[in-house]
Amino acid sequence: HTTSLDTMSGEDRLGLGAGATNATETSTTSSDYKAVIYMNLNGGVDSYNMLVPQTCPGTQDSYRSSINLTLDEQYYDIRGPIAMPRDVLNQISPGNPDQPCTSFGIHPQLSTLHSLYEDGDALFV
Repeated sequence: HTTSLDTMSGEDRLGLGAGATNATETSTTSSDYKAVIYMNLNGGVDSYNMLVPQTCPGTQDSYRSSINLTLDEQYYDIRGPIAMPRDVLNQISPGNPDQPCTSFGIHPQLSTLHSLYEDGDALFV
């Protein structure tokens, strides 16, 4: 749960040094600055259609105990007609052997997020 309250820390978040107002006023040519950006999207975002399981070998505990389905099969079974078609998704690999899926798909209208992920500048938590 978040409060949506913003507080100013007074810290130099750009790493420009005291008194500098833009990047040209500092002697530093590069920065190791990293940030965690949390996006709170107000409105109707269907997160199940933003990041879609694609290749998930092996069956997992199913939402229906009477059948064994892989996670991607569960997604398409549950979502039915509102599931994202596999052929329109931007494919990514999680690169984590502990992940139950070896590939996911990102919604085609999130191409910038796909590029950021592929460049190692974004991740899904």
